Amino acid sequence: MTQIKIDARLLSELAREHRLPISTADAGYRMHVGLTSVFGDAAPKPFWIRDTDGQHADVLGYADQCKKGLQGAAQMHASSLAYEMCEWNRLHCKPMPGADVLEDQALSFKLRACPIVRKGSAGQGTNLDGETVKWRAGERMDAFLSQALSSGDDITRSEAYASWLRRQFDVRDGGAEIQSVSLESFNLKEVTRRAQGTTMKQQTKPMVLLSGRLQVREPEDFLSILSSGLGQHKSFGCGMMLIRPA
Repeated sequence: MTQIKIDARLLSELAREHRLPISTADAGYRMHVGLTSVFGDAAPKPFWIRDTDGQHADVLGYADQCKKGLQGAAQMHASSLAYEMCEWNRLHCKPMPGADVLEDQALSFKLRACPIVRKGSAGQGTNLDGETVKWRAGERMDAFLSQALSSGDDITRSEAYASWLRRQFDVRDGGAEIQSVSLESFNLKEVTRRAQGTTMKQQTKPMVLLSGRLQVREPEDFLSILSSGLGQHKSFGCGMMLIRPA
């Protein structure tokens, strides 16, 4: 795990270099551009923008390299502006626990995620207002709306997102058993993504903060899931699960 302090003023300057519209590009997209500009393929992913005071952003992330390796990657890859954006004397790293430590471990967690699912086939359902909603095969949809439309049953967002999280582990050979999930916050967020070439596209995505408790079953599989992130938009500030002993 890495902790990086980013100079917010230099990040904005870098965003302008990349022709990002400052007024509409979301923080996750700007940080994705910033971290990639500094570290290239070694950039921490997933990452979590934990705090910002207007002058600095505090970023947590999972990376394959330690402090020395990350700084070496930056010295090889980054422009002068991108390199100066990181406060190198405030870059901290720690190794994640090994498989032997995690075996059968009970952990509490927090997860900032974008809970979207892809519809396997075309269909239709009735929304909460009694209206018929149709979707195409392959269409991406809020996990709550998908479950509500498909089942026709009353379901809360908390229940739907808990089911979504359990599926994230189930489809990737488990690794851990989710024992409890609470929905701490939910909002619909306007995000900016580059569509084709320099074209920027605004999209509305569900963003949630989940917390709960899990039991590690297969430590190596669990660590693999942690390092690769959960859900969509892992390169843009979503999908990082923070863990601690329960």
